[in-house]
Amino acid sequence: MTEEVQLEVFATRYQPLAKIARGGMADVYEARDLLLDRLVALKVLFAELSTNPTFVERFRREAQSAAALSHPNIVSVYDWGPANGTYFIAMELVSGQTLAQLIRQVGVVPTEQAISIAADVALALAFAHRHGVVHRDIKPSNVLITEDGIVKVADFGIARAITNDEDLTQTGSVLGTATYISPEQARGEDLDGRSDVYSLGVVLYEMLAGTPPFLGETPIAVAYKHVTEQPVPLRRVNPRVPADLEAVVMRCLAKQRDQRYPDTTALRSDLLRVLEHRPLRTGPLPNETLLDAAAPTLAFGEPLVRGGATAVLERPVGTATVRSARERYWSWALVAVVALAVGGLVVVRAIASRVVAVPSVMGMPLATASDALGAAGLRVGSVADQPSTSVPSGDVVAVSPAPGTKVAPGTAVSLAIAVTPSPAAKHAHHKQD
Repeated sequence: MTEEVQLEVFATRYQPLAKIARGGMADVYEARDLLLDRLVALKVLFAELSTNPTFVERFRREAQSAAALSHPNIVSVYDWGPANGTYFIAMELVSGQTLAQLIRQVGVVPTEQAISIAADVALALAFAHRHGVVHRDIKPSNVLITEDGIVKVADFGIARAITNDEDLTQTGSVLGTATYISPEQARGEDLDGRSDVYSLGVVLYEMLAGTPPFLGETPIAVAYKHVTEQPVPLRRVNPRVPADLEAVVMRCLAKQRDQRYPDTTALRSDLLRVLEHRPLRTGPLPNETLLDAAAPTLAFGEPLVRGGATAVLERPVGTATVRSARERYWSWALVAVVALAVGGLVVVRAIASRVVAVPSVMGMPLATASDALGAAGLRVGSVADQPSTSVPSGDVVAVSPAPGTKVAPGTAVSLAIAVTPSPAAKHAHHKQD
């Protein structure tokens, strides 16, 4: 949907015609390039952010990173600069839709189409990596699909040269979208192209399953799962996915980057082999790296709430160890979260700890309480029904151990869930009174 606008010409050249999108730090307009008489996409930094050096630098980096990458599968950037009290980027106008819109429309993307889209994204990333640029924010909303079916990668706003030691914030901080962030990016480590491999694996998983591998109530809860939990194997969510394709996706999602594809070229090669029904070049990961057999099975097509908020995560003081079938211990837990409402960002600090406090989940629906306990490194134990006339049916009315109790990570927390008494039970209760 577009919204007609009346704005001043930018840089005496770009006339905004209609607003076509709004992001976390900028509006995007369809505009006319008066000099070359062509339509362009004009990305305009929010005026309130134009005096913030961090956001201006991020905006500049997007323009320069993308402008240096001329490739059919990367959105072209034509121009950038200050104008009208803020900053703008003039770029290629792509007529079509984002991958995020496609997923919302169809739920599960047909297998061959999903493979084709991922292979084209991998091709664009391979080109960027060869030129020393890691995207660092691969997600469905940054993948555009033209009306002719051409896939283009957009938004290099947090892209960073592999050899560049400078960051947009203090040392150890990293920008990214929590739903698609790699474990090493969540830990604030130095990144290479294999981080984009992981994020593309998350996108491919979502296309084929209709939901990302990890969900949570907050960005930090999701990022925490990327570091500490294994995804449910894809074929347990959607049994129609070919076994070889599941192997490709699960290799992309390996916690340790040296277990993933070494680069997006190798990933693309195996994707095309799946499409052509040929054997993979790389075999499946060892069984112990996949989710253990005790993990719950999700019903295919079950509606789930999607995450996707943007997060800033700082390097934790301790180190994180991924659990496997052989190793089930936690070396750190989250004990502090500080929210910063600037540009939709959330600031997160992870601090090493050997005990965690049971969070307050009273009054929450069971699913929400389960996510909150999981985010704290705990798990749901027994669940019992408890008649209640004061708490909505389905919400938590009792917790054991009590909220605030310090327990070891992995401790089972028992919950009592409110149920509305039957009319007969209510009558008996009143009669007894």
